[in-house]
Amino acid sequence: MVATGDSARSAFWGELFSAAAIGRGAAGIVTDGCLRDSPKIAALGFPAFARGRRPLDYRARMRVVARAQPVVLGGVTIRPGELVMADDDGVAVVPASVEEQVLARARARVETESTVLEELLAGDGLRTVWERHGVL
Repeated sequence: MVATGDSARSAFWGELFSAAAIGRGAAGIVTDGCLRDSPKIAALGFPAFARGRRPLDYRARMRVVARAQPVVLGGVTIRPGELVMADDDGVAVVPASVEEQVLARARARVETESTVLEELLAGDGLRTVWERHGVL
């Protein structure tokens, strides 16, 4: 999680930062700032979610002011240790106090959706599947 104050002034993250993050065991990055080198970051297999892309690097344009602190992205406060999940559809933050319950419900939902997908592909109708599972 990297907060930039929603700045688009420059890209502060690129291929080399991603390589360094991978080397230190990071799972990905979510930021309200901009990235550069997006195809190269993707080629590394490093998930990166940002507000946009900019070709300008951060040198002399931005500076690090804190680390391992709560940040606010998109109006949501995210604290160190909270579970953050992201994909191309969006980002979700799960407070540590409810992480186990949320993960259990998410796993159950994925299992049900897999069953629903199989049934729809086999020709069952939307109404029938909805009545059977309550999921579409």
